Parts: sequence; structure tokens; C-alpha cells
Amino acid sequence: MYLDATVDVVDTDEVMDVVVDRLLAMQVEEGLPVYVIALRPVARVLEAMRSAKLPRRYRALGGVSLQP
Repeated sequence: MYLDATVDVVDTDEVMDVVVDRLLAMQVEEGLPVYVIALRPVARVLEAMRSAKLPRRYRALGGVSLQP
């Protein structure tokens, strides 16, 4: 079972730090195949992509439009 958790934080590793011990207990001790995937909201990802400087290889190709 996969649990997709959408969390509005800069670093999703912080979320995993909170749940990793309980997740491990559920997987090993209780035999439950549970996996957590921490995701950032799409709007935040797009915002980060728009504000990031394009790598040189993309600038050479004329850039990439990230506008919806």
C-alpha cells in the first residue's frame, strides 16, 4: 500500500524523518507493506521551477516554457 502525502514544506525529507520509525515498525513488526511518498503541492513545484535558473543546455535550445 502506498500513501501519497502532499505536504507544503520546502524539504520533504523532514516529513520522512517524522514517520520513518513508525513506518519501519509497521513494515517489519506488523508485516504491513506500507510505503509513504511525501510530495510537494504542484503549485509549489511549478513556482520553484519558474524561479530557478535554466541549466545552460536548455538555454542553448531556446529555453523551456513553464507557463500553464
